[in-house]
Amino acid sequence: MTAESAREVFEVNTIGSMMVVKHAAKLMNRQRSGSIVLVSSESAHTGIPGSSHYTASKAALEGFMRSAMWEYGPRGIRINTVAPGTTETDMIAPLTSENRAKMLAATPLGRFAEPEEIADVIYWTAHSTFLTGAVIPVTGGEGFGA
Repeated sequence: MTAESAREVFEVNTIGSMMVVKHAAKLMNRQRSGSIVLVSSESAHTGIPGSSHYTASKAALEGFMRSAMWEYGPRGIRINTVAPGTTETDMIAPLTSENRAKMLAATPLGRFAEPEEIADVIYWTAHSTFLTGAVIPVTGGEGFGA
């Protein structure tokens, strides 16, 4: 990892999300209600070998959310985070079949999430009117006791 790659990952995953929250909250202030759902990663809780900068950026995003809920909650704005486990996206395409098999073996449901399954949880979270400050793992059990 270089300082440049670490900065880039933090710019996108953490600072980019913080700026989206800032500007979305400005719009939501007018109606004194709203819901913001951030996307973290189960790696913020378990780590990923060789991806410490990614893991740290997602953990920082969750820390940001925990403070932001106190700032925006009194204005009626809820803020939560969904933390997906391994999901069938281009991000896992480079996995070797051996690594893929190891990861699947550590997932009780025996498969990775489909993007639509993550989207379903984001939708549910956005519409849950008394939920704020939560990190919702969507992992198929991955990372729990493995």
